[in-house]
Amino acid sequence: MKKVLCVDDSNTVLLSVTSILAKAGYEADKAISAEDALTKLNNLKPDLIITDLNMPGMNGIEFIRKVRELPPLRFVPILFLTTESQQARREEAKAAGADVRIVYATSDAVQMAKQEPNKQFTFFAVGFETTAPSTAVEVLANPPKNLSFLVSHRLIPPAMELLLGVGDLQIDGFIAPGHVSAIIGLKPYELFPRVYRMPTVVAGFEPLDVLMSIYMIVKQQVDGTAKLENEYPRVVKPEGNVKALEMMKSAFIVTAGNWRGIGRLPDSALQLREQLADYDARIKHDVHVEQGKDILLGCECHLVIIGKIKPNQCPMFLTACTPEKPVGACMVSSEGTCRVWAKNVVIQA
Repeated sequence: MKKVLCVDDSNTVLLSVTSILAKAGYEADKAISAEDALTKLNNLKPDLIITDLNMPGMNGIEFIRKVRELPPLRFVPILFLTTESQQARREEAKAAGADVRIVYATSDAVQMAKQEPNKQFTFFAVGFETTAPSTAVEVLANPPKNLSFLVSHRLIPPAMELLLGVGDLQIDGFIAPGHVSAIIGLKPYELFPRVYRMPTVVAGFEPLDVLMSIYMIVKQQVDGTAKLENEYPRVVKPEGNVKALEMMKSAFIVTAGNWRGIGRLPDSALQLREQLADYDARIKHDVHVEQGKDILLGCECHLVIIGKIKPNQCPMFLTACTPEKPVGACMVSSEGTCRVWAKNVVIQA
């Protein structure tokens, strides 16, 4: 039986990948870090290594270099399983000896499954309402039977409402994301000014869009009003993208979902409908995640995410946690708050 070693700091990913490999007839072992993997490799000679790129401590590229220094493992195939898309990072990974495959869209996964019908493929469907329609389109189009979807889409309005219930968190207004709003329209935000008296403005992403949305919120505060306004009408329509919403309704049901650093929120996640169970990776590959570890000891990403602290108030910011060696999710993502601060904000001593 072929042996595969999977290396990732996420228990969720490890359980999913090893379960899929086991179902396909491989002997799958797992390591929670690069250091853990190197220890296991003292007594293990796998036929393939699958590793994450961004991990606390030793990252994936450093790990590959260490593996290539071990004579028995110098030519063992290594595959990166990552969402990293920067060209420089891909070239660095290749130089270290990895077999890198980048999937830019759901349709890419469909084509890969068609081209290699003897292999099982699983597309990790992540993102908010913005990316959910592309998953829905492909899963409703009768994709290849050797393709399944591990759906982890989340919905923005329930998370916004949760923040209003955090007692020591002062919020004066919401700037709603334009890309999400282009799909869902304005209606899901109506409860915020109506029920919570919270000024809410849908905004675009250009600097002038953001400045204008701040002005609109401040003006509502000064006028003593609370209403829903659309600063981004060139993209966001009141009804949203009707076709995309129809596709999402056909493909998914709304269910509870776990949020990093927040917990489990009702009606905040999407799950494939029962009639699409053949394409649900959790059912098809019997994936059961009992416990995840989303916040590492010392990391205060969860407080950054909900706005309780600024990135430079986290004791790990630009010390143990840097863009080159990220620890928390806010530093891993190129759009993460801590990564943006590290790149653009001058920290006063």
